[in-house]
Amino acid sequence: MKNALNNTFPAVFCGMILVLFSACSENDEVLESKKDLEYETLKMSVLEHQKSLASSEEELKKFETALNELLLFSGEESPKEHLSRQSRIQAIQNHIKAQKLQLAELRKRNDEQNKKQAQLQFQHANLIENIGDQEEEILVLINELDQYDLRHQQFEEDLQTLRLEREKLKDALYRAGIFIGNEKELLEEGLAEMKGGFLGFGKKAVLKDDFNTAAFQTIDARLMSVFHLEGKDIKVLSSHPSEAYRIEKIADQQQFTILDPDAFWSRSKHLTVLVQ
Repeated sequence: MKNALNNTFPAVFCGMILVLFSACSENDEVLESKKDLEYETLKMSVLEHQKSLASSEEELKKFETALNELLLFSGEESPKEHLSRQSRIQAIQNHIKAQKLQLAELRKRNDEQNKKQAQLQFQHANLIENIGDQEEEILVLINELDQYDLRHQQFEEDLQTLRLEREKLKDALYRAGIFIGNEKELLEEGLAEMKGGFLGFGKKAVLKDDFNTAAFQTIDARLMSVFHLEGKDIKVLSSHPSEAYRIEKIADQQQFTILDPDAFWSRSKHLTVLVQ
């Protein structure tokens, strides 16, 4: 379960980073597009106001010029013509007054639009800067994740190596050898020698101190605990605790049973049995 979680975590974490990066990018793109649209709309509005302002200023100049011409008139005129000129002067003055009010309103609105445009430019610049900062932070996170993946991979490799070494040690710990044979076979294989007796009589086969380990059959002590032997007389030559094993006759065979494997193999990893 732990390994499954360890293997799953980097992928999940990486997915979270990618989702975060995608979400941030999409939100930033939407916000930037919205700001761009708002800026372009305002920009067009400013241009329209500037055109209206220029047109109103030009029209105002024309009326002021016409008014000056009427005011500076010095020719002869009849009372009726004089009244007409005064009436036109009054009309132009009223129009100029209204035009100046309209021009002042246009200038005010133009100033407000310019101010708002400057604010939008400032906000847009901040947005671009924030997006850059967020992208940089995400790149740092992705780099850290890459470093974590490398460390996690190295950890998994080290863990696998330790597991293999542990299995090798366990195999070596429970590796044992057995040799079951008669007196002649033990002597021929260099496992036993004849000792004891008197004047050449009564010698017995005993295990040699420097016996030949290559003659033994290798077994896993965890898996083999019962051996069936052919013979009437069974004798264990190697050193093992007597309470850790039992030899009994079952039907026509002798059965050798290891009762306590840990205790049995604690003194020697080589079992030598003489069968006669």
